[in-house]
Amino acid sequence: MSCLILIINNSCGIFDKEEDTSHFPVDELAKFEDLSKFSEIFNSHITIDFTTGKTIFAPSDEAFENLFATYKVSTIEELHRRVGGKEYFDEVLEFHILPERKRLLEFKGARAYSIHGHELRLSYLNDTLRIIRDGFFGSSAIIQYDIPVHQGSSIIHKVHRVLRPNYASFVERDLIQEANRLGFHQFLTALTLIDDLRDTLLDLSEVTIFIPTNAAFQRLLNQYRVDSIENLVAAMGYENFKKMMLYHIIPKVVWFPERNFEYAFQTMNGFPVHIRRSIFASLIYDLKGNAVSILSIDNNFKNGYMHVIDYVLQP
Repeated sequence: MSCLILIINNSCGIFDKEEDTSHFPVDELAKFEDLSKFSEIFNSHITIDFTTGKTIFAPSDEAFENLFATYKVSTIEELHRRVGGKEYFDEVLEFHILPERKRLLEFKGARAYSIHGHELRLSYLNDTLRIIRDGFFGSSAIIQYDIPVHQGSSIIHKVHRVLRPNYASFVERDLIQEANRLGFHQFLTALTLIDDLRDTLLDLSEVTIFIPTNAAFQRLLNQYRVDSIENLVAAMGYENFKKMMLYHIIPKVVWFPERNFEYAFQTMNGFPVHIRRSIFASLIYDLKGNAVSILSIDNNFKNGYMHVIDYVLQP
């Protein structure tokens, strides 16, 4: 009995099926905890070619839940309507993608740009990337990093907040709306008593404001023995009151990405304030030498930040 053995050589590749690496395999994300919402949304929105490796800053499920809560929506379709349409939301998602694969340590202080060339501002701690700032000056911490995907050709760093580019049409609270939401009524009253200051602050491209609490303003009223901000203006004199208010405003973005630093910043009245931060406290020093506690940092609004302080600064 004889046998016939056939050896088939497929070296020509006739029966080979070339693997398509141009699409990101979103099913890979299912194995990662806390990225299911990102996987679902990514799959329905992103059509980017992944033939070459990419870096993705992937928001956690909680980050998307917080975004939905911010805009008071429960579905992705409702969110589209709130931010100006699906195409704008696609821009938001693509803002999280860099055109090349980079592990966290490979950033090393370099600037980072999305696949469309828009900059993501980076903050470092001990030479390691830890915080990303978006186009609306919001911050997002990196909570997990160097997650290989797509056969290792791309990499994911998980972030705790959805980043927002400033070229997308998000409806954001402005300074007045945010201060009103937080209840800083004395500060808002003071703004209205200075000619054009309110409109000037709304029109600035970037601004940082150190906002005294209502209690801080009340202590100043007691010091001058008056019962209202209007009477405080009369007691101090308009020009002195204006200089005092402008001393709380820096016409640029100032945030607090690091634990230990000391800087001086020029305010809108021409005089500097000194800021010192350590692991124990955040303080701002005025020209009279008062050390003022910063109670709350990085409250962002449409064109900048507000930091809450417990004293009215004196130039």
